[in-house]
Amino acid sequence: ESAFITEVHHITGDGTDAGVVYSEMESKDKSKEVGATLMRSMYPESSGYHYISGGHPKNLRENTTNHKIREFHRKFYRPENLHLIICGQIKAHNIFETLESIESKIISKNTTTYEPFTRPWSSNIPPLIKNIERIVELPSEQDDDKGDVYMAWRGPAPGIDVEELVGFQILLDSLMSSALSPIRKAFRRILESPPMGMSSDLPAYKESMIFLKIHGIPQESFNEAIDILMNTLKNITEDKQNFDLHTLKNVIKKFILNGENYLENTPHEGIAKEIITVSLHSK
Repeated sequence: ESAFITEVHHITGDGTDAGVVYSEMESKDKSKEVGATLMRSMYPESSGYHYISGGHPKNLRENTTNHKIREFHRKFYRPENLHLIICGQIKAHNIFETLESIESKIISKNTTTYEPFTRPWSSNIPPLIKNIERIVELPSEQDDDKGDVYMAWRGPAPGIDVEELVGFQILLDSLMSSALSPIRKAFRRILESPPMGMSSDLPAYKESMIFLKIHGIPQESFNEAIDILMNTLKNITEDKQNFDLHTLKNVIKKFILNGENYLENTPHEGIAKEIITVSLHSK
């Protein structure tokens, strides 16, 4: 109980909310609201992706109890849900000797009272059947009329469609990464005030999300920005606009070099990341 009070939430003597988790999530509440709205729009309430992993401050204040946390821990922190990844220069027999005592302790426990185990993230996610538009208004320290446009689509499954996932990553880089890429050129050609920046991402969820962000767009150009992006993609797919294969080849070469460099410098992190993704999201 004392750990819950300190680490999660409590009310101080002067009546203010406090707690390590609560303070962290409160500081992120406004800055992360756009991303949280995107996730709520892309994934249904039945999916864990719909929610903020650390909790919403309102829920932490009003609904979170130590009993709920203990029950969550009991439900998911169990041997069937454990994947152990060991990195570094180790002697295998030393690791197995250490693990043997831990395994024996786990086996000796009475697990008959546990509810049947359901693997997290294993349930199917209902398809996104219609377009969703959301406007998120936030306070700004700058006196301007600009904002960001976020666009996202459901993507392939990372644990199954690996080649397709990598293909999308390369395609996103080809479309947006350089000043000569098709999407950046389209925005410079059409908008009087071009965007301040662009970025893309492809989070590896059970059903991934192809995500584009256009930063620093005048508010009156929001709809026009969406039209520019969609028309550019449509023209490329319908062969009305040339796709520079030379640029694509360079992006692929850079992607391979970055991957090799990543594995050479941080092999433990790179390999572990892929194993975790497959362990969590593959069938």
